[in-house]
Amino acid sequence: MFWLRPQQESMPHAVAEKPPAPRLAPWVRGLLTLAIVLLLIAGMIEGYRRVVDRYATRVVETQSEKIAVTAKLMNTPPWLDAGILNSIIGETAALAQRDLATYDRFRNPLDQDILREIHDNYLATDQNGVNHWAKDNNAWIKKITRIERVISPDRKSQVIEIFAEYRKPAAWVESAGKCYLIDDQRVRLPGVYTLAERKASGKLMMINGVDLPPGDTGAPAVPVPSKTWDTDDLAAAMTLLPLLQNQPYAPQILAIDMTNFQGRKDKLQPWIALDTDRVASDGSASRVLWGRPPGKTTFYDISDAAKLKALSMLFLKYNRIDAGYDFVDIHTEQVMVPSATAQNDPAAGSTAVSQSR
Repeated sequence: MFWLRPQQESMPHAVAEKPPAPRLAPWVRGLLTLAIVLLLIAGMIEGYRRVVDRYATRVVETQSEKIAVTAKLMNTPPWLDAGILNSIIGETAALAQRDLATYDRFRNPLDQDILREIHDNYLATDQNGVNHWAKDNNAWIKKITRIERVISPDRKSQVIEIFAEYRKPAAWVESAGKCYLIDDQRVRLPGVYTLAERKASGKLMMINGVDLPPGDTGAPAVPVPSKTWDTDDLAAAMTLLPLLQNQPYAPQILAIDMTNFQGRKDKLQPWIALDTDRVASDGSASRVLWGRPPGKTTFYDISDAAKLKALSMLFLKYNRIDAGYDFVDIHTEQVMVPSATAQNDPAAGSTAVSQSR
């Protein structure tokens, strides 16, 4: 007989208690969080840097490829002859062909220093002492305003564009039978011309009878192109130019004659005369005696406005500012002309012409 032991009531197993987790101080937790964030940011920055480096490397490799190049003068003035413009851009072509290394720099889109050299090649003196500003036709350039590269969309060609301000002729200056162009700042422009070429050139007035400024050796000489014709008589003539050049009778004025400026030939005669295109009885040009330059009138020399009025009166009445006489004197209150018996000798006698119309 088996005795059945009474089944004992099952008891749950005792669970061992875990030790409490160590608690971190708040500042330590904050420091760890910050460190994790910084690591993530650093990883992102490094990844971005590698992407940028790879892109920059590809761009530099692409841009550093030497591509075909041409040079072009931009914003060229319509009054400047095409032959002169070709000569000016030829200076840059000659620079590019100086040697292979220079030509490679022209073709390299990343070489910006060559653009500065192009600028200096027009306006500076090089290491050999050559004044490029006075060389050939460069003196037509007043200043270079901008030089830039323009690369074609397909990156197979590029143009170096040269922007400049150009000097515009303002007057002719005659000296020893030769004619020279100057701008409104009295800077001499390139070229030496004959009187016939001057007459065929257009409406620019001529100034004669002026002194020569000191040259490089100190002796009087015609300035080289790009240099100022710095004499008092030419400066005075240029103040008269704007008063006359747009008048309806301007084509009759052959030249502004400064021979007697400041009375250096005859203190009793007016300082400035206007030679006209009419031949006087002695074979010279008929003359209008103007007087002193603008702003330098005295008590016996009437105002510039009064002189202009006298010229207009003569032009309207006689269709000529010399009124058909060998000379006309307008620098005083009365317009004086030679007497009928003194056409060849202004000092022999003169008579007044009425200014009424």
